[in-house]
Amino acid sequence: MQAHELNNQNPDEAAALQRLGEAREAIGEITLAMVMLLEQRFSITREQVGPIKKELGLPAVDEAREQELVAMADALGEERGLPKGLMADITRSIITYVVEEHQQLLAPSTDPLAAS
Repeated sequence: MQAHELNNQNPDEAAALQRLGEAREAIGEITLAMVMLLEQRFSITREQVGPIKKELGLPAVDEAREQELVAMADALGEERGLPKGLMADITRSIITYVVEEHQQLLAPSTDPLAAS
């Protein structure tokens, strides 16, 4: 809406736009919190899980653990009234990125100097 249109609004419209702006600000804060939580999660998978898997010679993929995480996230989402399957989809997406990082970490080095 243009600035001159804002000045010509009735009070109800102005109040509704104010509430909309506040709601959008709250959504932005929640998005920031989600990003920060994902940052923490990826920090753990990068700095702890991946290196431990490498140390133990474990594969990047742990299908049982992945299924457990997806089922847990899906159930939690549904319990809280989120759309069915949303949390499963989000969790699968996160796992895909983590597995890709772990595959790179666990891949044999192609650097000839690394073996010396």
